[in-house]
Amino acid sequence: HVYFDSVAMLLFLLLIGRYLDARVRARARSAAGDLLKMMQGTAAVFGADGLRRVPAADLAPGMVIQLAKGERALVDGIALDAGAFDTAAITGETLPQYVPAGGKVAAGMVNLGAALRLRAEKTQQGSLIGDIIALMQKAEQGGAHYVRIADRIARWYTPVVHALAALTFLGWWLAGGIAWPAALMIAVTVLIITCPCALGLAVPVAQVMAGGRLFRRGMLLKSADALERLDKIDTVVFDKTGTLTTGQIV
Repeated sequence: HVYFDSVAMLLFLLLIGRYLDARVRARARSAAGDLLKMMQGTAAVFGADGLRRVPAADLAPGMVIQLAKGERALVDGIALDAGAFDTAAITGETLPQYVPAGGKVAAGMVNLGAALRLRAEKTQQGSLIGDIIALMQKAEQGGAHYVRIADRIARWYTPVVHALAALTFLGWWLAGGIAWPAALMIAVTVLIITCPCALGLAVPVAQVMAGGRLFRRGMLLKSADALERLDKIDTVVFDKTGTLTTGQIV
């Protein structure tokens, strides 16, 4: 008997599993990509010949940047002029934040008032947004506890299953006394029903999908095993005033 349908189904499940895994990981990476897109562009920098546009990646500490109304700060710096900023991208606050002259401005904050000057203190990679992106990439690439367990089991799972299938074939052929085609069919059945695809794909896909959904809801996973430790949490402490609100400004 030739079971082409079983082989086709097995290959289909393998390929669709890998496709879904790649698609979910791409969606999770798009969260970090959105932050990178937000920080692209150029900034107006004061120079000897007046203002000139400098790409965000070329901004260096010490440069004095002119931040126009509605323009986003591309690097962390010190405000040389007082102004009001929208910090929603950084803190989640909906109300404008007043920054006095000499106050700190983080990358991602938007100037809501008149044009002001900003002295860069860090490069874009070393800014707060750069640190957030690095944390997201580290959390995505890092393996959680159960993910590592699944990877280790899957690594040993394949040779063990092949050895078990070989023993099954020899046992039914030599000890069982049946013909070798029938023994081979039983060995192939062992290989099919013990496929480790679910073990190797289900746990990582669940981890990556959960991290992507949390970020879209405004929550950042700092470590890969944060989700696995949720069941042990009995107390939650919030130290950021103003973020937990009823949505009504008093």
